[in-house]
Amino acid sequence: MVQSVVPDAVVHGAVPRLVPPGQPGVQSAAVLALGRAILVTRMVAALLYAAAALALSGPDTASLMRYAVPFGIIAVVTLAELLVLPRVSSGPPRVGLVMADSAVAFLVFLLWTADPVYVIYQAGAAALAGALLGLNGTPLWIGQAVQAGATCWVVLSDKIAPVPTTLVLICAPAVIVGAGASAVTLSQLVRDRLNRDLDPAQPVPLIYDRAVHTLRAVSLSWLRLPLPRRQARLADDLARSLTQDTVAALQEATRPVSGVRFDYPGKEFTEALSLLCREWEDATHLSIGTDLPPVWLRVPVRHQLALIVDDALANVADHARATRAQVELAERRQTVTLIIKDNGRGFTVPTDPGTLRGGDYEGICRMISRSAYLGANLTITTAPYSGTEIKVRMSGR
Repeated sequence: MVQSVVPDAVVHGAVPRLVPPGQPGVQSAAVLALGRAILVTRMVAALLYAAAALALSGPDTASLMRYAVPFGIIAVVTLAELLVLPRVSSGPPRVGLVMADSAVAFLVFLLWTADPVYVIYQAGAAALAGALLGLNGTPLWIGQAVQAGATCWVVLSDKIAPVPTTLVLICAPAVIVGAGASAVTLSQLVRDRLNRDLDPAQPVPLIYDRAVHTLRAVSLSWLRLPLPRRQARLADDLARSLTQDTVAALQEATRPVSGVRFDYPGKEFTEALSLLCREWEDATHLSIGTDLPPVWLRVPVRHQLALIVDDALANVADHARATRAQVELAERRQTVTLIIKDNGRGFTVPTDPGTLRGGDYEGICRMISRSAYLGANLTITTAPYSGTEIKVRMSGR
């Protein structure tokens, strides 16, 4: 049965809306936690390099300018970015933070070309782009790697670089590309781990404990910095938001969809979905066929997919002038695909989001919103007098 009793420690209290609900929130939490770890690791690496270099060369004025000043710049930039990080959970702010960080990386390159601190910062910038932008950040870190390769060629052509610097410059392009690609992979791994932690079949306190443990470990929360207390508790606030979203989704799933409930974990989802289709068939003139092989889904996911089917069949019954509809569900390689199609008159889908929201498309807007909540991709294939097909593809369950 669905849990409805939640400990006060998990639900109550003023928790900022750090991430959106649903699967986008899980993705954002993974990005924020990993982003913090990357920023902190880069600053620590720069500190260790500056300390080692000063210990070897001595704390004279020239050495301080060469090693302490770049670390001071990196420290100030890192603290500023850590303060901004909780506000860039999605959208353009992520791009803005990555571009600002890359601009600082270029400044470090201009001032300390061929110095290892430049490679440290560029690798961190590539990793931050990979974490915040995913594969969309690939052109950025590839460009940084090309820049590092060109720097290596120019410096080594003079044949005066010391051996340690030579080794750093030779390895720099691979390190930068590896940092960016590794961040993309780690982000996916953290997201998968959080999805396991947020399993609604577990007791709520256990969901919170697992999520906060994962986020604290990923974000290196044990490494305290001179920042406001709220920023230091980023992992805890993220875990609380995600747990509250899970609880809210469970509570919403107790509501019947056109008289059919989808919140019984022991009952096959496809059995309940077939019943929903029969309810629509009995209430309308439609002939509704189904192809619903057994697929295991979590209760909140079942409920959202059932609501999408309900909205789609309502649109068919009210607007399509169709005589037949088909509901299909399939799973292949951890990807679940839901298809609702009809033989109706079809329509022209507005390309302008404002027209879509402001017109007579409430059902489509709800389906788009529910798909976004699931982290799914919704496509509508239709044309006048050619029927309509709505396809929802969702990775993971």
